[in-house]
Amino acid sequence: MGDKPGYGSRFTNAGLKSAEETYNKAQLRAFNQLIQEGVKKLYHLDFDTLGMPIDGMADDIHPNDLGMQVQADAVRAQIQKILN
Repeated sequence: MGDKPGYGSRFTNAGLKSAEETYNKAQLRAFNQLIQEGVKKLYHLDFDTLGMPIDGMADDIHPNDLGMQVQADAVRAQIQKILN
């Protein structure tokens, strides 16, 4: 599971930032509930670890080339940590 990477204008639009935080908190609650229920081998990539830069979105929501590279690097690092 992974957090929403963020809206490009989250730094200037409080409503989008709030929606993004609400989504990510709900997803984390679901993740924690599944862990408590005994689901194994479930991992979470949080917003801060993903580290999407403000210029990583093409149209405020879809990752551009930079955003896709940032996501790929974060997922790769998470997978390497899991496999080691």
